[in-house]
Amino acid sequence: MRFLTLPVAAFIAVASVMAQDIPACLVTCSAAPPDGCPTDPDAAQKCACEDKQFVDAAFNCMVMTCKTEEEFKTAELIVVSVCAQEGVAITPTQTFIGPQPTGTGY
Repeated sequence: MRFLTLPVAAFIAVASVMAQDIPACLVTCSAAPPDGCPTDPDAAQKCACEDKQFVDAAFNCMVMTCKTEEEFKTAELIVVSVCAQEGVAITPTQTFIGPQPTGTGY
C-alpha cells in the first residue's frame, strides 16, 4: 500500500496511539503503491484506501504473510483505523492462514 511507503508517519502515529508496532507483514504487503495515486502523502493515503482491489490484495497477502494471528489482527486494525481516518470504511473478510511451507522437507 502506498500508504506505507509515502505516509508511513500516519501508520506510525496510529500504531503509537494503539501502543503497537507496525507488523512486518503489513509493510511487506503494502510496499507497492496502487497505480494512479498522487505522490502527496495525505492524498495517497486516501487514494490507497479507496482502491478496493489494492486493499483486498494487501489483506490477501497479510493473511498468508503475517506470522501469527495476533500480528495479522494488529495489521488489520491499523489499516482499518487509518482508512477510517481518511473517511473510508474498510470491512475485512479475510481469515488468518499464516505462512505456508515452501518445501517438502526432503
